[in-house]
Amino acid sequence: AHLTYPLRYIIGEHKIDFNFKKHMPQIENILKKLAQSGKALEINTSGLRQEYGTTMPDLEIVKLFRSVGGEYITVGSDAHNCFDVGAGIEQAFDLAKAAGFNFVSIYENRTPVPILIK
Repeated sequence: AHLTYPLRYIIGEHKIDFNFKKHMPQIENILKKLAQSGKALEINTSGLRQEYGTTMPDLEIVKLFRSVGGEYITVGSDAHNCFDVGAGIEQAFDLAKAAGFNFVSIYENRTPVPILIK
């Protein structure tokens, strides 16, 4: 579910230079399957609060998801305490817009409901 989650530790915590570029064919295949199944990609903002410093996934991956037919994006702060609820959501909306999405989705009874990004 969190494709770039390991980068939180690889880059953020351990400061190891890592680039997904050589894995892009596999990532593109995963994102195509996600898009074809009508599932959403989550923009998780927890990385903004950590040493990693970016959303998971970042703009490049979200753009790729859009380019392979991804329609649904969700956003989440992955809060584990009350102070982090909603943290970084505006940045996630900006990222979604930059990737070509005009809506984020919430789900009601497992059905996506689009919410316009303003």
